[in-house]
Amino acid sequence: MMDYSKPYDGGPAYPGPQFSEGGHHTGHAMGVSLRDWFAGQAPITIANACSWCGYENIFEAMNTPSQCRKVFSAMAALRFAYADAMISARDAKGVIHETSRQG
Repeated sequence: MMDYSKPYDGGPAYPGPQFSEGGHHTGHAMGVSLRDWFAGQAPITIANACSWCGYENIFEAMNTPSQCRKVFSAMAALRFAYADAMISARDAKGVIHETSRQG
């Protein structure tokens, strides 16, 4: 069953075997989610986030801690919007299997 309280993350980006201390196979390590991986790879820069926040340049945007938080929050939001769009595009093409949707 899918957990609708969290955004769909596309499943694991690099799943691999998980072993106990005794060397017994215990399942699969999930690793980073595909959503997080896509967000980390998004071609969104600090300059993009500064522009999104209404600053003309990075030097204007980075004068105070509150301005920095605003820019970094915008950068994270833009990157995760990009990641969500990538997952939606993959899902529309049938790349994601239904088993990866289970939480």
